[in-house]
Amino acid sequence: MIKVLEAPRQNERHKFVSFPNFNGNHQFNLYDYDIRIYYHKLFDNRTSKDKLYIDKYNSLDELEEDIYGNITHIDGGEWTTKSFKEVYESLDKEKFLIKINQAIKKYGNMISVYGGVPFCIRTDEKIHLLSYLKGLHPNERIETWDMVYNDELINEMWTSRPEERITTLADLSDGVIARIKFYNANKEYTVDSFKLMFEDYKKSIYCCQDFVKLCQIINDYDYIVNYINQSHFKNELAIFTPKFDSKRTHHIRSYKSDEDILQVKVISDNGVVKSYNMAATGMTFEKMHDLIDKERKNYTINNKTK
Repeated sequence: MIKVLEAPRQNERHKFVSFPNFNGNHQFNLYDYDIRIYYHKLFDNRTSKDKLYIDKYNSLDELEEDIYGNITHIDGGEWTTKSFKEVYESLDKEKFLIKINQAIKKYGNMISVYGGVPFCIRTDEKIHLLSYLKGLHPNERIETWDMVYNDELINEMWTSRPEERITTLADLSDGVIARIKFYNANKEYTVDSFKLMFEDYKKSIYCCQDFVKLCQIINDYDYIVNYINQSHFKNELAIFTPKFDSKRTHHIRSYKSDEDILQVKVISDNGVVKSYNMAATGMTFEKMHDLIDKERKNYTINNKTK
């Protein structure tokens, strides 16, 4: 039997400020606020490696396999980012193990991927975390934190959608509304087509909970559809060649514009090797991923003999 639970929050003292201090000097510790940060990072990593569900870590050696990457503590506008391994080495390891196992007993195992809403499960079955998620969403392309992780993306995610200021659709990051448009191939929604999309969207691991909550609060589909249809974006798609980045295939950023455009750049070790613009109208996520695969394969084929 598998029981699904809400994931514990982390960095809930984060507040939007115009000029955050990214050079904070927080001393990481073993209090609950920081334990939840460690818990999130451990299960980001375990999901990325598709590891088995665990009731607890049985040893320090087992625990240390999952300690890598960076962690960030946020308090108000003060950000402190450090190497997870360095933080771990500075703490009492036995107490760290006890605290993390207490968190696992309380929350279960968290499943977390890039762009998705993390959730926890509790089970007595032998389950691989990422495989379980893929089984729930067989038709979605899932990217793990290991595939896309870098500090710039994490900072962008936090600063672009702070919860405290999201009270209208205009408060959402450009990327949220741009993504909604891609679900309909960047064509205009009708109220009926939006409602159909919205029901599927709420089930997606990439669903933005802030957008869902706002739609429920506004409860005016004519207004919501009109806002989306009148919003246009320049979508900058950076496609990474295999040698340039072996883990990430691409990154996309969206900015408000007068028209819906997809700006494509293919990036290799030598910089931008190909660049072009195309209309975003008619472009779905499936077609975009086909384009990414095509450009990466073409680059590899064309440079085999070079």
